[in-house]
Amino acid sequence: MKKIILSLTAIVIATISIVSCKNESTNSSTSKDSLSVVQQPKLDTTLKKEVDSSKQTEIVCKETEEKIDGQSSIINTCTWTNYKSVATGSDYKGKTFWSYEIYKLINGSYAKIKNSQLFNDKKGQLLSIINKKIKTHFIELSKDPENKVCFSGVEKAPEFTFDNLDVFLDKGGFAFSYSFGLPTVCVAVDGDVISFKLNEIEPYLKK
Repeated sequence: MKKIILSLTAIVIATISIVSCKNESTNSSTSKDSLSVVQQPKLDTTLKKEVDSSKQTEIVCKETEEKIDGQSSIINTCTWTNYKSVATGSDYKGKTFWSYEIYKLINGSYAKIKNSQLFNDKKGQLLSIINKKIKTHFIELSKDPENKVCFSGVEKAPEFTFDNLDVFLDKGGFAFSYSFGLPTVCVAVDGDVISFKLNEIEPYLKK
């Protein structure tokens, strides 16, 4: 009888030992898995890379509204490759008047440049095309009887240089704004905007 009891006791002890070893093995495995997760955190996929405008293939524009001298003004900022233009629109008697600035990326920051500094040694050809378009537009407007008062005493369109044109980027390409210098009451016929697509203007731009 004593032998039977001793045998049963040994079996129970052996069983407890096996279960205990399995639990330790399981806990150890779980601990290792947990450690592995801690050592290999997930990457933050919400991080966004900063846009390098010098690598842009398309023109990117944004519009904001700011207070300038107590008046609300519209600010249109466009960037493309190394260039940025800022157009500021201010209201005057119900009409928005625009001013323009052009910048080039130099040594990592934008520097304001003259319009003429945008273009390479072919710029004379481009300017000739622009002046020809302006002249055609002037003739059309000045011949219209409704515009007789506005164009009275103005015999021909002025000859423009790049630096007395307004140059800016828009979503379609580069644009050139001009004024004939007519009185404010004639603002509706005082000039226009000539636009060029990127593929049309690129041969004339400095690299």
